[in-house]
This record gives sequence, structure tokens and C-alpha cells, in this order.
Amino acid sequence: MRRALLYITAWLALSACAFGQAASSDTRTLQALLSEVRALRQELRASLNRTQSMQILLARFQVQEGVVTKATRLGKRSDEQTRTIDLTPTGLLMEGHFTSSSSAA
Repeated sequence: MRRALLYITAWLALSACAFGQAASSDTRTLQALLSEVRALRQELRASLNRTQSMQILLARFQVQEGVVTKATRLGKRSDEQTRTIDLTPTGLLMEGHFTSSSSAA
């Protein structure tokens, strides 16, 4: 009888130790998972910040490209007008040939 009581006590003690280790192992596993989730959230936040910064930079580049395109277009138009003025005979303008024909009508 004593032997049976000793076996039961030993079995209960071992099972309690094993259960305690399983709980400790579960706690460590949960802590590791929690740390991993926190690290992933931090990386995701940093990635979103980088994405927003890139979108802002892209918008700025698009605005600058529009300004450059408009300035180029205006520059070409100015060059064309300058060439047109250079091709116009200055003697005709000074004598009033263009103004007199429009005022005579």
C-alpha cells in the first residue's frame, strides 16, 4: 500500500512538473509570437511612412514637370514670335503699309 501511495505521489509530482513546464513553454511561445507581431507592426508602420513620402515626392515631381513643360512651351512660342518679327520687313512696318491698308477700308 505504501508503494502504491508512493507511485501515485511520484506520478502526481511528475505530472505537475510537466504541466508547469508546458505552461512555461506556452508562455515563452506566446511572448515570442507577441514580440514578432510587434516587430511586424513597427515594420509595417515604417513601410507606410516611406510609401507616403514617396507619393509626396512623386506629386512634387509631377508638378515640377508640368511647370517645366509649360515654360518650354512658352519659350518655344516666344522663339516663334521672335522669328516672325525678324522675318517681317522692317521697312514696311515703318512706312505704315500695313496700317494704311487696314485704315483705308
